[in-house]
Amino acid sequence: MLKEEALTELVQSIRAVAQGRQWLPLAWVNAALERESKRRSTRQRLTQLMTIRERQVVLLIADGLSNKEVGRRLDLSEGTVKIHLHNIYQKLHVNNRTTLAALAIAHRNDLALPGENVRS
Repeated sequence: MLKEEALTELVQSIRAVAQGRQWLPLAWVNAALERESKRRSTRQRLTQLMTIRERQVVLLIADGLSNKEVGRRLDLSEGTVKIHLHNIYQKLHVNNRTTLAALAIAHRNDLALPGENVRS
């Protein structure tokens, strides 16, 4: 509880805790719900807009692989990897590899395909 909270809110929180209930300030709850909503929206965008191959490319980019290395891993030409990256950038409204890698690292579990081993 922050010292800036209103006295009525302080009294409500003390009563709730005294009754064995949990209590959190409404502003904290709303902020948490908003963050979760954004996370779900991003997850939905990542999983629904990209093909399985594009998701594979993104995860390998997040691992720091070059286009040539991604191509070797997925048995693709370097040009095909570049085409996939171009499509991914457009779909996700990302304009560079670093931003894409950061997004992929933050959402690695959401990008993983069923049965894939996901690193932390």
